Amino acid sequence: MDQITVDQFKEKSQAVLDWFERKDALVTRPEWGDRNFEDLKPHMERIFKMTDDLSSLPVELIEEHPLSELNTFLDDVVDIFQRIDGFSTSDMVNNRDAVAGALRSYEASILVHYRAEVPWIATYSGKAEHWLAAARDEHKRTKQVREEAERQLEAAKDAANIARESAGEAGAAEFTGAFREQAGKANKAAGKWLIATALAFGFAVFATVTFVVLHASGIPPSPTTGAEAIIYLGWRVGVVGLLVGGAAWCGRHYRANRHNHEVNQHRAACLENMQAFQRAAEDQGVKDLVVLEFSKAAAQGMPTGFISGQADGRVGASPQVLSLATKQMSSLNPQLGG
Repeated sequence: MDQITVDQFKEKSQAVLDWFERKDALVTRPEWGDRNFEDLKPHMERIFKMTDDLSSLPVELIEEHPLSELNTFLDDVVDIFQRIDGFSTSDMVNNRDAVAGALRSYEASILVHYRAEVPWIATYSGKAEHWLAAARDEHKRTKQVREEAERQLEAAKDAANIARESAGEAGAAEFTGAFREQAGKANKAAGKWLIATALAFGFAVFATVTFVVLHASGIPPSPTTGAEAIIYLGWRVGVVGLLVGGAAWCGRHYRANRHNHEVNQHRAACLENMQAFQRAAEDQGVKDLVVLEFSKAAAQGMPTGFISGQADGRVGASPQVLSLATKQMSSLNPQLGG
């Protein structure tokens, strides 16, 4: 290997690396306006990296012809850097694309020799281990970053779960309070309607007794004609009938409000139990079953006996599913069985 060629390579590679600190000025400048070489930045960085790697190796091991070609390419790269450094606005408009294409071409040419020469020279000179150590360090750093990202992701998931559960608990508590408030209003209304029912029924009994006593006392006198008999009985029956009907109507309102009171109490209890079961369960599938079943129980209501039939009664296989969820929670949390 000709020492002159080796010395030329060292000189030209250093000339390329001297531009490393000024690479930002080769990419963009205020006088260029909107046009720049931003798309060439990764290509420039790759040229600097390949040149630096080659200059750190014993290039005298490279045959003269490939090394001479490398010298030519590096010299051309320096010429392009100098040309870009002197670019005016008009040069950017007229010559930018040609210069960019030439730099990409020289990068590709250097890369051909880099791929062919670097592996065996690094191995032969004993510097491969140094490069491998750097690669292992980078791999280790990448692994640590990935593990930290995974930990952050798990922490974010836990925070999201806590936030979702807190929001659910707040919503359930709000609904529970609303149901209890409605139950209280229904209970007060039921009390008023019960008093009205008792009064109406009492007036009906009092009117009936009064009419019987007056009839026994001959006040007023017994009717003597059919028309008088109709009038005599009609207004008495009408009065008693209205009072009895009013008592029945008030009674229906009482029963409806008592039914609403019991249903809303039931819904509030369902939501409270749902929160307790959900906090006890750890498996997300079991939590979903608990929410589903208690939501059904709260929405469908329950038979209270205050109105006819099983109003809003539960149907289907939901109780069996809830039983399954309860068994699963017991297995997940043995302390619940105590």
